[in-house]
Amino acid sequence: MKILVVDDEPEISDLIAEILNAAGHEAVPETDPHEGLARLAAGDIEVMILDVRMPGLEGTELYLESRRMGLNIPTILISGYGPTQDIKEAISEGALCCISKPFKVEKLLELIDAITPGTDSVDRPE
Repeated sequence: MKILVVDDEPEISDLIAEILNAAGHEAVPETDPHEGLARLAAGDIEVMILDVRMPGLEGTELYLESRRMGLNIPTILISGYGPTQDIKEAISEGALCCISKPFKVEKLLELIDAITPGTDSVDRPE
């Protein structure tokens, strides 16, 4: 799967991309959420992993903008903060979930592997 990873901290976006690439996916790291949004125009992104707190455009805003663009891309939010109203709104609009930083690599890979490409559905592990 082609996965867009957007986190304003390059070491995090690069590390997540490296892990996903090693697992057989094609991960595209971005540190600028506006560049991430522009990448969506290509139409080849199948999954997004978005940091919630970023300067200029938060991950939840990026997700909601993708929905306004008519895109239906399965999205995992990541956050170093507790649940907030914007995270709840993004999830109510279709984001799959929000996992807390730091997270276990296995948990992220489990979520990615459960995603059905081309939909916003996921086979949630029991």
